[in-house]
Amino acid sequence: MKLASRLPTLAKSGTATPIEAIAAERHIEVQRQPLRVDAVLKETASGYVATINSESPLVRQRFSLAHEIGHVELFGATGLAQALRHISGEVISRTNEAREVEHLCDAFAAELLMPLKEWRSVLFKDGLSLPLLKALSERYKVSFDAASNRVMETAVRKCAIVLWECDWRGDAFKGGHAMRVWANIGLPVGSLGEYEIAPRSFRAIEGLRSGEGVTSIPSRIYLRCGEEEVDYYGEWMMYRGNPTRLVSLMIAERAGFALIRQGNRSVKERAERR
Repeated sequence: MKLASRLPTLAKSGTATPIEAIAAERHIEVQRQPLRVDAVLKETASGYVATINSESPLVRQRFSLAHEIGHVELFGATGLAQALRHISGEVISRTNEAREVEHLCDAFAAELLMPLKEWRSVLFKDGLSLPLLKALSERYKVSFDAASNRVMETAVRKCAIVLWECDWRGDAFKGGHAMRVWANIGLPVGSLGEYEIAPRSFRAIEGLRSGEGVTSIPSRIYLRCGEEEVDYYGEWMMYRGNPTRLVSLMIAERAGFALIRQGNRSVKERAERR
């Protein structure tokens, strides 16, 4: 988003945006306290006060503050009262204008915290992989969800990242269903949210859990929806080290699979050796 890209980030390339310093430059006082919403923005005689929900994870607090800076910048660029929510919350939540403003401020926050140019450069140089995605989320201090969404906006190939809720019986994997989907691909039948992990993927997933020090496993990924089964090259990774939550990365175009890498060896090479 051009509005965000024009802001001085005060950060070196490849590092987390100093969001508090940017807020101070914009005369936004930051306060934290428990809230029922992510954040509240109010005008004051000297600028603004952004109150952030102190009970949210720190990465969410950073995104919320970036979002509120977006409201201030949007108001400065357009003069629209809606940009500062100068309408009651009940009315705002029901208007298309309000939804568009929120979408714009989310886009602003994404660009401020995860600059598109930098992310495209990293993905082009290193290739997309789940360990890289995890590293990017930690380096830029954003949530894995926000990083996954950003990848969908920057990916040059058709791909999908899926968060799965999994069922185990001891060390035996019994299946999983999709909880969250970030994708720029479609599937032959239904949507990704309707798919389950097919039994032919169980062995690779069990290997991920049993492998000491293993963070991800390249593998053919088999999914099933009713009688339909599809497969992609990709990889599995535990979500935040929790075996009941798995993340899969899938590439729709096999010709583009070489773009997915871990270290110096492509995920495709490793998957084909399994």
